[in-house]
Amino acid sequence: MLTMESADNCTAIRTESNEFIEELSNMISRNKHKYVAARLLQDLFLHTQVEFRNSELRKLRETLGKVLETIMDPKTDKAELEVLIGLSSQICRVIPDDFGQELEKKNGQGKETFVKLVDALKANMNPTVDCPGIRRVIIEHAIHLMKYGSPHYAVLFNQHGMKEALLTVEQTPSRVERFRIFMGNSGLMEHEEPVTDLVATAKELLMR
Repeated sequence: MLTMESADNCTAIRTESNEFIEELSNMISRNKHKYVAARLLQDLFLHTQVEFRNSELRKLRETLGKVLETIMDPKTDKAELEVLIGLSSQICRVIPDDFGQELEKKNGQGKETFVKLVDALKANMNPTVDCPGIRRVIIEHAIHLMKYGSPHYAVLFNQHGMKEALLTVEQTPSRVERFRIFMGNSGLMEHEEPVTDLVATAKELLMR
């Protein structure tokens, strides 16, 4: 809760512990509370105001393979998928070159990552309180891939129907995805940027 939508809190946590990111990365690699660790890392990368050290970025590179592997695992449920795609999106933004190299290392499975993101978006057109941000994180990830990665990524998304999926998101607005978390049926911590704005950005990048 402390890391959600708070740059000050995230910066304070980073300043207090020089090994926090490494510890969270290790938790993901060891499957120890990895979804809690992934959520914390996502927030830290999204909101932190402190420069990342080389040791932190190196540990993040080591963790990336595990994150992508779990995203591609068909056994990963929707709530877990939301968290891991959110973290993967932030990793792509922070170290885009390393992210691209990791996709290339997968011997043809890199393209499957784009298929997975598009298919996951199409399969989650009705967000629920259990995973309210699933469409948001997928669209954000697509934006980060196209904005910070290779120009070819837009071609891959177009090939696999991302534009059509985005049009469906536009036509199916959801009150649920306006919020970060829910307590019962009550939404808490409303996002500053609506999903419609993210859709507009993603569509613009697809047409470049």
